[in-house]
Amino acid sequence: MATISDCIMSLMRWAVLIASSTRNEVRRAAKDEHSFEFSAQPDDVLVNAFFDFYAEFARMKGLAPLNRARLLGMRESQALVLTRISAPDGTTLVWHCYVHVNGNARQVHSASLFRASADKTQQRTISRANRLLHWLDMLRFRELGFTTFDFGGWYNGQEDVEKLKINQFKEGFGGRVQAQYSIDYGRTLKGTLAVQFRRAAGALRGDK
Repeated sequence: MATISDCIMSLMRWAVLIASSTRNEVRRAAKDEHSFEFSAQPDDVLVNAFFDFYAEFARMKGLAPLNRARLLGMRESQALVLTRISAPDGTTLVWHCYVHVNGNARQVHSASLFRASADKTQQRTISRANRLLHWLDMLRFRELGFTTFDFGGWYNGQEDVEKLKINQFKEGFGGRVQAQYSIDYGRTLKGTLAVQFRRAAGALRGDK
């Protein structure tokens, strides 16, 4: 059982906690005429579009590829939500991926091609769009009766400047840092075997 620190936000009272700078960026982004898509039952077309986008994002940032089987398993369990925001010309700017259970939504992935453009104006547009997408996600989750929005991670160190900036981004939406536990377990025989197989494969690779 791995211990992580998450930025937790109660959707019942979060609005009063949002920093003025974040509110201003959201307001500016709302004027850009972006389109918003929220799918609690993403079909193959939407899922594959997210997979392709994330593959390019991961390549640019040097990240590991997605665990597609895991995300498809979440969809099969009706626990996967995909959201995205697109520019007026239809270009996707940002994707968000969530897993949810018992009224709690936890962000699993966030991807944008911020670094794909050397245009500072375009970079600022994408950055604002990301804030707007978080805001719209929270509003939609609250409309659906969710009570908690979990950013899915918090950096406890002081050395990694990029991760500290991500912390600052999350702080702009309010909330609190809270210790959480993240564990995968099988609810069926097939699921149990899959978890055991993954752990065995990880042990062979030397994963901790």
